[in-house]
Amino acid sequence: MLHVLLDTQPIFASGFSFKTARLLQLAAASKAGQIRIYMTAVSVDEVNHHLDDKATAAVTAGQKLAKCLRPLGTVSQIVGLELPPVDRMRSDFRRSFKDYMSSAEIERLEADGVSVSELMSMYFKRLPPFSDRKKNEFPDAVSVLTAIRWCERTGRNLHVVSGDMDWKEACERLACLKWERDLDGLLDRLPPLKLDVSAEVAHMFHSERVPIDDEVRTQFEELVFRLADYDGEIIRVTSSHFTPDRVIVVEAEENEGVGRLTIDGTIDYDASISVDMPLPLGVYGEVDSEHTGQEEIVVTRESQVTVEVSFKFRREREDIVVEPVDVDLVSCDTEIRVNE
Repeated sequence: MLHVLLDTQPIFASGFSFKTARLLQLAAASKAGQIRIYMTAVSVDEVNHHLDDKATAAVTAGQKLAKCLRPLGTVSQIVGLELPPVDRMRSDFRRSFKDYMSSAEIERLEADGVSVSELMSMYFKRLPPFSDRKKNEFPDAVSVLTAIRWCERTGRNLHVVSGDMDWKEACERLACLKWERDLDGLLDRLPPLKLDVSAEVAHMFHSERVPIDDEVRTQFEELVFRLADYDGEIIRVTSSHFTPDRVIVVEAEENEGVGRLTIDGTIDYDASISVDMPLPLGVYGEVDSEHTGQEEIVVTRESQVTVEVSFKFRREREDIVVEPVDVDLVSCDTEIRVNE
Protein backbone atom coordinates (compact mmCIF):
# COMPACT_ATOMS: atom_id res chain seq x y z
CA MET A 1 0.00 0.00 0.00
CA LEU A 2 1.26 3.48 -0.87
CA HIS A 3 0.98 6.24 1.71
CA VAL A 4 0.15 9.49 -0.10
CA LEU A 5 0.38 13.07 1.14
CA LEU A 6 -2.00 15.24 -0.89
CA ASP A 7 -0.84 18.86 -1.16
CA THR A 8 -3.17 21.76 -1.91
CA GLN A 9 -1.79 22.22 -5.44
CA PRO A 10 -3.69 19.29 -7.07
CA ILE A 11 -6.91 20.62 -5.52
CA PHE A 12 -6.19 24.13 -6.80
CA ALA A 13 -5.46 22.62 -10.24
CA SER A 14 -8.89 20.95 -10.24
CA GLY A 15 -10.55 24.35 -9.83
CA PHE A 16 -11.76 23.21 -6.39
CA SER A 17 -14.10 20.74 -8.04
CA PHE A 18 -13.99 17.49 -6.10
CA LYS A 19 -15.79 15.65 -8.89
CA THR A 20 -13.01 15.63 -11.47
CA ALA A 21 -12.11 12.21 -12.83
CA ARG A 22 -8.67 12.07 -11.21
CA LEU A 23 -9.84 13.11 -7.72
CA LEU A 24 -12.67 10.57 -7.89
CA GLN A 25 -10.23 7.91 -9.05
CA LEU A 26 -7.96 8.82 -6.14
CA ALA A 27 -10.88 8.36 -3.73
CA ALA A 28 -11.79 5.02 -5.33
CA ALA A 29 -8.20 3.79 -4.99
CA SER A 30 -8.26 4.77 -1.32
CA LYS A 31 -11.54 2.97 -0.65
CA ALA A 32 -10.20 -0.11 -2.46
CA GLY A 33 -7.19 -0.21 -0.12
CA GLN A 34 -4.57 0.54 -2.78
CA ILE A 35 -3.43 3.76 -1.10
CA ARG A 36 -3.85 5.65 2.14
CA ILE A 37 -4.23 9.44 1.80
CA TYR A 38 -3.15 12.15 4.23
CA MET A 39 -3.35 15.95 4.29
CA THR A 40 -1.58 18.19 6.76
CA ALA A 41 -3.71 20.43 8.96
CA VAL A 42 -2.10 23.43 7.27
CA SER A 43 -3.19 22.18 3.83
CA VAL A 44 -6.75 21.48 4.98
CA ASP A 45 -7.05 24.94 6.51
CA GLU A 46 -5.58 26.52 3.36
CA VAL A 47 -8.14 24.80 1.13
CA ASN A 48 -10.98 25.92 3.40
CA HIS A 49 -9.62 29.49 3.35
CA HIS A 50 -9.64 29.55 -0.45
CA LEU A 51 -13.13 28.01 -0.52
CA ASP A 52 -14.35 30.85 1.71
CA ASP A 53 -12.87 33.37 -0.74
CA LYS A 54 -14.51 31.62 -3.69
CA ALA A 55 -17.88 31.58 -1.94
CA THR A 56 -17.64 35.30 -1.28
CA ALA A 57 -16.65 35.94 -4.91
CA ALA A 58 -19.51 33.76 -6.17
CA VAL A 59 -22.15 35.60 -4.13
CA THR A 60 -20.70 39.00 -5.13
CA ALA A 61 -20.71 38.03 -8.81
CA GLY A 62 -24.29 36.76 -8.52
CA GLN A 63 -25.42 39.99 -6.89
CA LYS A 64 -23.79 42.03 -9.66
CA LEU A 65 -25.46 39.85 -12.30
CA ALA A 66 -28.83 40.23 -10.62
CA LYS A 67 -28.42 44.02 -10.52
CA CYS A 68 -27.44 44.22 -14.20
CA LEU A 69 -30.36 42.02 -15.28
CA ARG A 70 -32.96 43.47 -12.91
CA PRO A 71 -35.11 44.88 -15.76
CA LEU A 72 -35.69 41.30 -16.97
CA GLY A 73 -37.07 39.94 -13.71
CA THR A 74 -35.87 38.34 -10.49
CA VAL A 75 -32.52 36.64 -10.36
CA SER A 76 -34.16 33.23 -9.93
CA GLN A 77 -36.08 33.77 -13.16
CA ILE A 78 -32.94 34.85 -14.99
CA VAL A 79 -30.32 32.34 -13.93
CA GLY A 80 -32.43 29.63 -12.35
CA LEU A 81 -31.20 29.93 -8.76
CA GLU A 82 -31.72 31.80 -5.56
CA LEU A 83 -28.68 33.60 -4.19
CA PRO A 84 -27.93 32.25 -0.70
CA PRO A 85 -26.31 34.31 2.06
CA VAL A 86 -22.54 34.26 1.88
CA ASP A 87 -22.24 32.33 5.17
CA ARG A 88 -24.37 29.52 3.79
CA MET A 89 -22.42 29.51 0.54
CA ARG A 90 -19.17 29.20 2.51
CA SER A 91 -20.67 26.38 4.55
CA ASP A 92 -21.77 24.56 1.37
CA PHE A 93 -18.34 24.96 -0.23
CA ARG A 94 -16.59 23.67 2.89
CA ARG A 95 -19.03 20.76 3.10
CA SER A 96 -18.11 19.66 -0.43
CA PHE A 97 -14.47 19.44 0.65
CA LYS A 98 -15.35 17.69 3.92
CA ASP A 99 -17.49 15.17 2.02
CA TYR A 100 -14.63 14.46 -0.38
CA MET A 101 -12.19 13.94 2.50
CA SER A 102 -14.66 11.51 4.02
CA SER A 103 -15.28 9.62 0.77
CA ALA A 104 -11.53 9.38 0.06
CA GLU A 105 -10.86 8.44 3.71
CA ILE A 106 -8.26 11.21 4.02
CA GLU A 107 -6.52 11.43 7.39
CA ARG A 108 -5.65 14.88 8.72
CA LEU A 109 -2.11 15.18 10.09
CA GLU A 110 -1.85 17.70 12.91
CA ALA A 111 1.26 19.83 13.42
CA ASP A 112 1.62 18.94 17.11
CA GLY A 113 5.12 17.53 16.65
CA VAL A 114 6.51 20.61 14.88
CA SER A 115 8.80 22.77 17.00
CA VAL A 116 9.49 26.47 16.55
CA SER A 117 13.24 25.85 16.79
CA GLU A 118 13.16 23.43 13.84
CA LEU A 119 11.08 25.87 11.85
CA MET A 120 13.48 28.73 12.47
CA SER A 121 16.45 26.50 11.68
CA MET A 122 14.95 25.74 8.29
CA TYR A 123 14.34 29.44 7.75
CA PHE A 124 17.88 30.58 8.54
CA LYS A 125 19.48 27.71 6.61
CA ARG A 126 17.19 28.49 3.64
CA LEU A 127 16.09 24.87 3.40
CA PRO A 128 13.09 24.18 1.12
CA PRO A 129 10.50 25.62 1.01
CA PHE A 130 12.56 28.65 2.10
CA SER A 131 15.09 30.28 -0.22
CA ASP A 132 16.75 33.66 -0.74
CA ARG A 133 13.84 34.60 -3.01
CA LYS A 134 11.04 33.05 -0.96
CA LYS A 135 11.21 33.85 2.74
CA ASN A 136 7.52 33.77 3.69
CA GLU A 137 6.85 30.06 3.27
CA PHE A 138 6.08 29.21 6.88
CA PRO A 139 2.81 27.32 6.15
CA ASP A 140 4.58 25.03 3.66
CA ALA A 141 7.46 24.58 6.08
CA VAL A 142 5.05 23.46 8.80
CA SER A 143 3.58 20.94 6.33
CA VAL A 144 7.06 19.62 5.48
CA LEU A 145 7.93 19.16 9.15
CA THR A 146 4.53 17.54 9.82
CA ALA A 147 5.24 15.02 7.04
CA ILE A 148 8.72 14.30 8.44
CA ARG A 149 7.31 13.72 11.92
CA TRP A 150 4.74 11.26 10.53
CA CYS A 151 7.48 9.34 8.69
CA GLU A 152 9.61 9.18 11.84
CA ARG A 153 6.67 8.03 13.96
CA THR A 154 5.45 5.33 11.55
CA GLY A 155 8.70 4.27 9.89
CA ARG A 156 7.05 4.66 6.46
CA ASN A 157 7.67 6.82 3.41
CA LEU A 158 5.19 9.37 2.05
CA HIS A 159 4.51 9.97 -1.63
CA VAL A 160 3.89 13.74 -1.85
CA VAL A 161 1.57 14.77 -4.69
CA SER A 162 2.31 18.39 -5.58
CA GLY A 163 3.29 20.41 -8.60
CA ASP A 164 5.01 22.88 -6.26
CA MET A 165 8.76 22.93 -6.92
CA ASP A 166 9.42 23.74 -3.25
CA TRP A 167 8.00 20.35 -2.32
CA LYS A 168 10.14 18.75 -5.05
CA GLU A 169 13.29 20.26 -3.53
CA ALA A 170 12.24 19.19 -0.03
CA CYS A 171 11.65 15.62 -1.21
CA GLU A 172 15.02 15.49 -2.98
CA ARG A 173 16.88 16.11 0.29
CA LEU A 174 14.72 13.81 2.44
CA ALA A 175 14.79 10.06 1.80
CA CYS A 176 11.40 9.49 3.45
CA LEU A 177 9.54 11.81 1.05
CA LYS A 178 8.94 10.74 -2.55
CA TRP A 179 7.84 13.49 -4.92
CA GLU A 180 4.94 12.95 -7.35
CA ARG A 181 4.40 15.80 -9.82
CA ASP A 182 0.67 15.18 -10.25
CA LEU A 183 -2.11 12.67 -9.74
CA ASP A 184 -1.64 11.23 -13.24
CA GLY A 185 1.82 9.87 -12.46
CA LEU A 186 0.67 8.37 -9.17
CA LEU A 187 -2.60 6.82 -10.34
CA ASP A 188 -1.28 5.46 -13.62
CA ARG A 189 1.15 3.26 -11.65
CA LEU A 190 -1.62 1.66 -9.61
CA PRO A 191 -3.15 -1.61 -10.82
CA PRO A 192 -6.66 -1.13 -12.23
CA LEU A 193 -9.46 -1.56 -9.75
CA LYS A 194 -11.16 -4.92 -10.00
CA LEU A 195 -14.46 -3.87 -11.51
CA ASP A 196 -15.57 -6.64 -13.86
CA VAL A 197 -17.21 -4.39 -16.41
CA SER A 198 -15.39 -1.09 -15.88
CA ALA A 199 -13.02 -1.34 -18.85
CA GLU A 200 -15.80 -2.32 -21.25
CA VAL A 201 -18.14 0.43 -20.03
CA ALA A 202 -15.38 3.05 -20.10
CA HIS A 203 -14.48 2.09 -23.68
CA MET A 204 -18.12 2.38 -24.77
CA PHE A 205 -18.40 5.91 -23.41
CA HIS A 206 -14.97 6.95 -24.66
CA SER A 207 -15.74 5.70 -28.19
CA GLU A 208 -19.13 7.50 -28.01
CA ARG A 209 -21.12 4.31 -28.49
CA VAL A 210 -23.37 5.47 -25.64
CA PRO A 211 -25.20 8.61 -26.82
CA ILE A 212 -24.89 11.44 -24.28
CA ASP A 213 -23.64 14.18 -26.64
CA ASP A 214 -27.02 15.90 -27.06
CA GLU A 215 -27.74 16.05 -23.32
CA VAL A 216 -24.27 17.39 -22.46
CA ARG A 217 -24.45 20.08 -25.16
CA THR A 218 -27.97 21.09 -24.12
CA GLN A 219 -26.87 21.63 -20.51
CA PHE A 220 -23.78 23.49 -21.73
CA GLU A 221 -25.77 25.92 -23.88
CA GLU A 222 -28.12 26.69 -20.96
CA LEU A 223 -25.26 28.02 -18.81
CA VAL A 224 -24.52 31.71 -18.25
CA PHE A 225 -21.35 32.74 -20.09
CA ARG A 226 -19.28 35.91 -19.73
CA LEU A 227 -16.68 37.74 -21.78
CA ALA A 228 -13.28 37.86 -20.10
CA ASP A 229 -11.42 40.36 -22.27
CA TYR A 230 -13.91 42.18 -24.47
CA ASP A 231 -16.76 44.68 -24.21
CA GLY A 232 -19.84 43.24 -25.80
CA GLU A 233 -22.92 41.09 -25.29
CA ILE A 234 -23.08 37.33 -25.81
CA ILE A 235 -26.08 36.67 -28.04
CA ARG A 236 -25.93 32.91 -28.17
CA VAL A 237 -23.62 29.95 -27.64
CA THR A 238 -23.98 27.03 -30.02
CA SER A 239 -22.06 23.85 -29.32
CA SER A 240 -21.08 21.43 -32.05
CA HIS A 241 -19.60 18.37 -30.34
CA PHE A 242 -18.67 16.85 -26.99
CA THR A 243 -15.43 14.84 -27.07
CA PRO A 244 -14.67 12.48 -24.15
CA ASP A 245 -10.97 12.55 -23.24
CA ARG A 246 -10.83 10.48 -20.06
CA VAL A 247 -13.46 8.14 -18.63
CA ILE A 248 -13.20 6.90 -15.06
CA VAL A 249 -15.68 4.28 -13.83
CA VAL A 250 -16.17 5.06 -10.16
CA GLU A 251 -18.67 2.29 -9.38
CA ALA A 252 -20.03 -0.70 -11.28
CA GLU A 253 -22.19 -3.17 -9.37
CA GLU A 254 -22.71 -6.11 -11.67
CA ASN A 255 -25.19 -7.84 -9.36
CA GLU A 256 -27.45 -4.79 -9.41
CA GLY A 257 -26.63 -3.66 -12.94
CA VAL A 258 -25.97 -0.04 -12.00
CA GLY A 259 -22.91 2.17 -12.00
CA ARG A 260 -21.48 5.66 -11.99
CA LEU A 261 -18.66 7.24 -13.96
CA THR A 262 -17.01 10.57 -14.62
CA ILE A 263 -15.89 11.91 -17.98
CA ASP A 264 -13.37 14.70 -18.54
CA GLY A 265 -13.67 16.10 -22.05
CA THR A 266 -14.05 19.12 -24.30
CA ILE A 267 -16.95 20.88 -25.98
CA ASP A 268 -16.43 22.77 -29.24
CA TYR A 269 -18.70 25.78 -29.60
CA ASP A 270 -19.35 29.03 -31.45
CA ALA A 271 -20.14 32.19 -29.47
CA SER A 272 -22.06 34.95 -31.26
CA ILE A 273 -21.16 38.31 -29.72
CA SER A 274 -22.66 41.74 -30.35
CA VAL A 275 -20.07 44.54 -30.24
CA ASP A 276 -20.11 48.28 -30.74
CA MET A 277 -18.31 49.32 -33.93
CA PRO A 278 -17.54 52.92 -35.04
CA LEU A 279 -19.66 53.99 -38.03
CA PRO A 280 -17.81 54.93 -41.26
CA LEU A 281 -17.83 58.64 -42.14
CA GLY A 282 -17.03 59.96 -45.60
CA VAL A 283 -15.30 58.35 -48.54
CA TYR A 284 -11.76 58.41 -47.12
CA GLY A 285 -12.32 55.77 -44.46
CA GLU A 286 -12.61 58.08 -41.47
CA VAL A 287 -14.75 56.87 -38.59
CA ASP A 288 -17.27 58.68 -36.43
CA SER A 289 -15.99 58.15 -32.87
CA GLU A 290 -19.18 59.55 -31.33
CA HIS A 291 -21.62 57.20 -33.07
CA THR A 292 -21.46 53.44 -33.13
CA GLY A 293 -23.39 50.63 -34.68
CA GLN A 294 -23.90 47.03 -33.62
CA GLU A 295 -21.97 44.28 -35.33
CA GLU A 296 -22.13 40.57 -34.65
CA ILE A 297 -18.92 38.57 -34.51
CA VAL A 298 -18.54 34.82 -34.04
CA VAL A 299 -15.63 33.17 -32.24
CA THR A 300 -14.96 29.42 -32.16
CA ARG A 301 -13.68 28.06 -28.89
CA GLU A 302 -13.52 24.89 -26.79
CA SER A 303 -14.28 24.40 -23.12
CA GLN A 304 -12.90 21.82 -20.69
CA VAL A 305 -15.82 20.04 -19.01
CA THR A 306 -16.49 17.30 -16.49
CA VAL A 307 -19.61 15.14 -16.76
CA GLU A 308 -21.04 12.68 -14.26
CA VAL A 309 -23.13 9.79 -15.58
CA SER A 310 -25.26 7.27 -13.72
CA PHE A 311 -26.01 4.26 -15.86
CA LYS A 312 -27.69 0.86 -15.98
CA PHE A 313 -26.15 -2.09 -17.76
CA ARG A 314 -26.82 -5.74 -18.53
CA ARG A 315 -25.06 -8.55 -20.31
CA GLU A 316 -26.46 -9.95 -23.52
CA ARG A 317 -24.40 -12.98 -24.52
CA GLU A 318 -20.88 -11.60 -25.07
CA ASP A 319 -21.89 -7.93 -25.12
CA ILE A 320 -22.74 -5.31 -22.50
CA VAL A 321 -25.70 -3.04 -23.10
CA VAL A 322 -25.41 0.32 -21.34
CA GLU A 323 -28.20 2.83 -20.79
CA PRO A 324 -27.46 6.27 -19.30
CA VAL A 325 -29.90 7.15 -16.52
CA ASP A 326 -28.72 10.59 -15.44
CA VAL A 327 -26.23 12.88 -17.20
CA ASP A 328 -24.98 15.89 -15.25
CA LEU A 329 -22.54 18.56 -16.44
CA VAL A 330 -20.79 19.29 -13.14
CA SER A 331 -17.88 21.51 -14.19
CA CYS A 332 -16.88 23.63 -17.18
CA ASP A 333 -15.22 26.87 -18.20
CA THR A 334 -17.83 29.53 -19.06
CA GLU A 335 -15.36 32.35 -19.53
CA ILE A 336 -15.01 33.34 -23.21
CA ARG A 337 -11.83 35.06 -24.41
CA VAL A 338 -12.19 36.82 -27.74
CA ASN A 339 -8.50 37.67 -28.22
CA GLU A 340 -6.90 34.25 -28.49
